[in-house]
Amino acid sequence: MGFASRGGKLAQHSEIAPVIKTSKCVGCGICVENCNVDAISIKDGVAFLKRNKCIGCAGCMAVCPEGAIVNSWKTNNFRKKLAEYSYAAALNKDNIYISFIINITQKCDCVGNKMDLIADNVGVVASTDPLALDTASLDLLQNSSGKKLFEEGRETLKHCEKIGMGSGDYDLIEI
Repeated sequence: MGFASRGGKLAQHSEIAPVIKTSKCVGCGICVENCNVDAISIKDGVAFLKRNKCIGCAGCMAVCPEGAIVNSWKTNNFRKKLAEYSYAAALNKDNIYISFIINITQKCDCVGNKMDLIADNVGVVASTDPLALDTASLDLLQNSSGKKLFEEGRETLKHCEKIGMGSGDYDLIEI
């Protein structure tokens, strides 16, 4: 996602609107003041999101002092869009990809909560094929934890292979 333009990042998140946990909302209005598209209002003392106006920028999540606004990840399209933008950023480039598999948590850091580690230091992997690198990383992580992890990630990797981003096949060479 890091290589996408601001518009591209918004497009990737376009089907994801945050959810307001009314049990945590204190109705302070900070989210209302910071919403650039007027998608939030206060009703009955709590924030209310107009989903048809929300652009999924997550600005409200960033400013909510109570952590009452969270992402709803019910759509699979986000992961597909993420893969497609990654592919577009790498298309026709001779890149070397390097991943440091350290301090791994179950969820993405964009969740915004402190999370326990599921793996500390699995290692470093490198490849010219980003799909092979991510597949190897996921396999190494799963093998080190002894748990079946990140099945959503496997679906994303299948989509990457389908669109021609690379191959999920790899040979692991230790050095």
